Amino acid sequence: MLHPARYWALRYPVPVHPRGLDLNLMVLLDALLAEKSVTKAAHRIGLSQPTMSTALGRLRRHFADDLLVRRGNQYELTPLAEHLRPLLGTALAGAERVFTSMPDFDPATAEREFTVLASDYGMATAGPWLHRIIAERAPNVRLRLLSCPPGTIDRVDECLRTVDALVLRKGVVTGLPSQDLLVDEWVAVVDADRQVVGGSATVAELSALPWVVAGGSSVDEVPALGLRAAETVPLIAATVESFLSVPLLVRGTNRAGLVPRGVADRLTGSGEVRIVELRGEPTRFVESAVWHPVHERDAGHQWLRQCLASVAELAAETPAATGS
Repeated sequence: MLHPARYWALRYPVPVHPRGLDLNLMVLLDALLAEKSVTKAAHRIGLSQPTMSTALGRLRRHFADDLLVRRGNQYELTPLAEHLRPLLGTALAGAERVFTSMPDFDPATAEREFTVLASDYGMATAGPWLHRIIAERAPNVRLRLLSCPPGTIDRVDECLRTVDALVLRKGVVTGLPSQDLLVDEWVAVVDADRQVVGGSATVAELSALPWVVAGGSSVDEVPALGLRAAETVPLIAATVESFLSVPLLVRGTNRAGLVPRGVADRLTGSGEVRIVELRGEPTRFVESAVWHPVHERDAGHQWLRQCLASVAELAAETPAATGS
């Protein structure tokens, strides 16, 4: 039995050099890998099935790989195809940037979409300000505020090539251009009806309670609180993805939750949880926006950075960093 690479080399003997590839093939490949079906991919793009089949043949010849293999009544991606999927997203986003870039940017008439990644905290605090500023200054410009996908920090350089900015705590990512947005502080939240602790407490006192933390605020990621230096290491009873979920696991229990004040002020409105101030530890942190240097000379991105600077000005004038 022939190896798949040899099979496609024999079936499509004409070599395909990258310079000879039609860039539209990237769009077709993206559809094929997403749909895992020639028929569905053809329908998605608006092409005939024979045309999509021909494109799949060219792609198989180029990569010397089946890309799609039949398993029973359906197709599955080959390991190479699985590897190509995230790369395609990066490549297509980069191509879109190339063809939407303009030498000048007039916010009054520009039609463009900016994509910013952020945690739920960034969305709840800086997000509303940024959205409001963009809407006021550029009526035809759209803002896509998306959650950070898993592994963003591990591949931040690649990720920032495809988006306009990433909002996160200052210091998590270094060596990239950035704009400080706001200063906030860590506080604890506990059940409002249970006197498990007073209105303020040290980290050591809170360490006697089970903790609920959001994924981005684990003990190892908040060294400024001195948690690892505490005599009693707190028991992490639950870890959730979103700060907004913390009070759901704290209310009605003897647990304590760790959240930024900008979020805590929103969470305590129901009266089910209350804020506990942290004593004796440096609890402040800075939320910032970072971007890739490749965007530095982009006129539209320069305008976006002016909007980010305006967010910082609004945050400095607002007692609580809530963006409201």
